[in-house]
Amino acid sequence: MWDILGAIAFIFGGCCSNVLTLEGIIGPATSSVGSILTFCQFAFATLEGIWNFLDFSSPIPRLMPRKIPLKVYLISVLLYYTGSVTNNSVFQYGINVPLHIVFRCSGTVVTMLICWLFNGKQYTRLQVLSAALLTIGAIITSLFREQEFSLDIWRSSTGKNLSTELNARFSTGLLLLVVSSLTSSTLSVYNEWTYQKYGKHWKESLFYTHALALPVFLLNYKQLKEEFFALSNSRKNAELVLFDYSINMNKGQLLMANILTQQACIKGVNLLACHTNALTLSVVLLARKFVSLLLSFYLFGGDLSTTCYVGITTVFAGALLYTLAPNKSTKLNKSKDS
Repeated sequence: MWDILGAIAFIFGGCCSNVLTLEGIIGPATSSVGSILTFCQFAFATLEGIWNFLDFSSPIPRLMPRKIPLKVYLISVLLYYTGSVTNNSVFQYGINVPLHIVFRCSGTVVTMLICWLFNGKQYTRLQVLSAALLTIGAIITSLFREQEFSLDIWRSSTGKNLSTELNARFSTGLLLLVVSSLTSSTLSVYNEWTYQKYGKHWKESLFYTHALALPVFLLNYKQLKEEFFALSNSRKNAELVLFDYSINMNKGQLLMANILTQQACIKGVNLLACHTNALTLSVVLLARKFVSLLLSFYLFGGDLSTTCYVGITTVFAGALLYTLAPNKSTKLNKSKDS
């Protein structure tokens, strides 16, 4: 119980803070530094974790025997890299932000479908309803933060009509969005299976999935180099204001804060993954994205629309229903025992 509460605290504290530091880093000259930031985060996670898995009994330190086979980690890295690359490249194919938000918020529903199709899991109507409410509420809140819903705004935000947009370029972007959503949800389900079969070795999983992914970044070393210089030459500072208390941070402090908060975030995600199922993890992460959105809006200014409050209420209703929804497999087991 305490492990789960600690994981949730890491997720909401670390992941939400990470989004705020990212907004502080991103500027006109640093709008495309995602790869170098991710590389720094992975490098830090590898350096921090390696000391727990080195055997110093011999003159030359070597890695301790793994609890989970290497091939399992390689598949995890492949899924993560595929999901990350496809997600980051969709904007080059005419995909707009609203459509991207809709797909990213649908992770809970996609995870539920994958678990149902491949793991044979069954869900109660209340669980399905809660997942749908969470997804719809997150989409509404994301799309209509500052403006009220209207058909004209929806049409203008989602682009032209389908007959003009369904060309080869747009179709490629749409396919990449689908692949990104599927691989991200599949990774959650795959991690659940891994922990069930090989044990709850989340620290080992955290280390190897990050260490094995580092060489993959070198495939785009030119882009890493360009982003590194863009970040180094940036003079952007950020001021975060929370409850009338302001914090001024330069680019170096922002980068370090981003790395540390991401480390806390991924620790929470891996810890929660080994103690719960893929669907619960997806629900918590969706709620985290929702809280990050509201916190970012509060800190960086703006007035929420009435439509946004409808979305907020829908998310809270979905989260409440999910906590109240009984687990169907548990109910089946109880009925068998009786």
